[in-house]
This record gives sequence, C-alpha cells and structure tokens, in this order.
Amino acid sequence: MRTTKLETTAERIKYFRLLRNMKQNEVCEYIGVSRNTYLSYENSDRTSYPEGVLEKLAECFGVGVEYLKS
Repeated sequence: MRTTKLETTAERIKYFRLLRNMKQNEVCEYIGVSRNTYLSYENSDRTSYPEGVLEKLAECFGVGVEYLKS
C-alpha cells in the first residue's frame, strides 16, 4: 500500500474530495462558493482559508477542521 504525506491544506482538500468521489462542482455547491474560488483552495499555496469555509469542507468530508489546517 502506498502512503502519501499530505503536507498542505490544499493537498488535504483535494485528497478528501477524490476519496469521496466528489466532483469539484459538488463541493462548490455544498460549501457555497464559485468554482474559481474553490480551485484556489485546492490548487494553491494559500496560507489562510476562511474559517467558515474550512468548517463546511470538514463537514463535507467528515474530518476535523484542525486536520485540514495542520
């Protein structure tokens, strides 16, 4: 089994979306942001994310907010 270290919040967001077999537009609808905004969450070197968005993403993926941020 191959293990991958997920070092950034963006990597974790993308990992859990793929793990849940969700399309980007499905996550966008769930958290209430545009696709372009969501893409910036998943594909960037951001250092901060809106707290409300992280809460919605954590709920969507069934993980803790702190795990997404760490």
